[in-house]
Amino acid sequence: NLIEVLVVNDGSKDDTLKVAKELAKNHSALRVIDKENGGHGSTINVGIKEARGKYFRVMDADDYFDKKAFEAFLQKLKNETADIVLTDYSEDLVQKNQILAVRKYDNLAKNQILDLEKMTDEKAGFRELGPLLSTTTCKTSLLKKANFKIDEKCFYVDMEYNFLVYLSAKTLVYYPIDVYRYVQEREQQSINVKNMAKNYLQHEKVCLRLLAEYEAHKNSLGEGKRTYLRDRLVAGMCDSHYYILLHYLRNKKTFLAFDRKLQKYPEFYNSPKIAGKIVMQLRRSNGCFLVPIVKLSEFFNFLRRCLR
Repeated sequence: NLIEVLVVNDGSKDDTLKVAKELAKNHSALRVIDKENGGHGSTINVGIKEARGKYFRVMDADDYFDKKAFEAFLQKLKNETADIVLTDYSEDLVQKNQILAVRKYDNLAKNQILDLEKMTDEKAGFRELGPLLSTTTCKTSLLKKANFKIDEKCFYVDMEYNFLVYLSAKTLVYYPIDVYRYVQEREQQSINVKNMAKNYLQHEKVCLRLLAEYEAHKNSLGEGKRTYLRDRLVAGMCDSHYYILLHYLRNKKTFLAFDRKLQKYPEFYNSPKIAGKIVMQLRRSNGCFLVPIVKLSEFFNFLRRCLR
């Protein structure tokens, strides 16, 4: 009686719908939503719209929850009031048959309400990225009120969801409970190297969406929120896109195309968090030395690793 489970069948052609409906017959907490295929973002949009519970959490189709940890987590949520509730996760490395614990929030104060504006503090705040799809539970009312639609038929939209959550919330609490199991090493995943090269335009689409959303909201944000969204989330996404272009595609035209689009956002285009030495050299040469520069960079990185 503590949970509502929404199974969103996103136009799958296997037995998902059949199995889900059979389960729903015997479990009143489970609701099945059948819809045309719209991608991961589409399922999140529908989930937010349909959700009735106090808190909202996404479980990706590849992943799962640790049962005992999840039950303990539900007990915590009974009396919780924070906008964001963070928990831990582990990576399930399927090819190695290994569970690898990931602890991103060990430095945070545990089991107490924290102010989101103060989370850029290097000692008491987030060391890297803060709320992630694999760690985040958010108040349903905040997500509904935001009226923010995740892009559909597109990979990498979990970053849009992370942006929405941070934008909407004011407080958070961290419970050191290892709830989520993030399954890795599957060939069909969007984070697979081949798929990142193949789907680079979708990654770019999410980058540009985050840039536009940041520009639209930055003047209404406190300094702490603005700093986090700018330097950690949006800049990190842009930096990773340059990495894809340089190391996976190595194509002058694709590099220059994105570089020109980023010029619209000088705050990011000139940021040292994004425009490192290699990017700056390629800009000066109009992308002419892309492959030689990247190969030389890889050689020196290899050399550094050998000399450690």
